[in-house]
Amino acid sequence: MAKQPKWIRRLTGTLEAIRPGGKIAKTHHKEASGYLEQGRRLYNKKDYSGAEELFREAVHADTRYPLAHYYLGLCLYKRDKAEDALKAWERAIEVGPGSDAAFKADKKIEYARKKLNLTIAELESRVRRD
Repeated sequence: MAKQPKWIRRLTGTLEAIRPGGKIAKTHHKEASGYLEQGRRLYNKKDYSGAEELFREAVHADTRYPLAHYYLGLCLYKRDKAEDALKAWERAIEVGPGSDAAFKADKKIEYARKKLNLTIAELESRVRRD
């Protein structure tokens, strides 16, 4: 394999993503991966507030990183921010269709909606009894 030109090697870890409207946003995947790993450590220690901050940093560093959106959704759900969690999971599916993160996000959305429907049904049943 031929050696890549210097200008290409300098771009390692930096991607360019085209956003709607033709704007180009520079993303830093390597930086986002670092935030993601730190966030996962905090998440596993049940420090959801700290993990949320790091997952948001990961999303900010690379807006097209589906795993960052997925983990942000997990954190938000744990913090009782279900609506925001659903948005994060939907974004994971949008930016990474067919990825493992998108598949997992889809399952989480399905689970959250089922749980919400059960809660609504329980409340309606209680209201009818009273």
